Amino acid sequence: MKTLKKQIPYILLGATLLLLLGLNIISQDHWLDSDMAAEMIFSRILAGEHQMISTTNWYYSTEFRVLYTQLIMG
Repeated sequence: MKTLKKQIPYILLGATLLLLLGLNIISQDHWLDSDMAAEMIFSRILAGEHQMISTTNWYYSTEFRVLYTQLIMG
């Protein structure tokens, strides 16, 4: 009984990892990383402002993109 109590956290960890792996395999087409999410938010801002360059609602971090995917989405 004591060895079972010691193994419960490992069993739960393994079950959780298997559940997450299964969910990722089932919904592969719904993966979105932070870079793509930022581009989508930027596209929505540009579409709402009806502009190609946002000067008030977006802070550019390292680069200034004029021709990129936000124009296609916007």
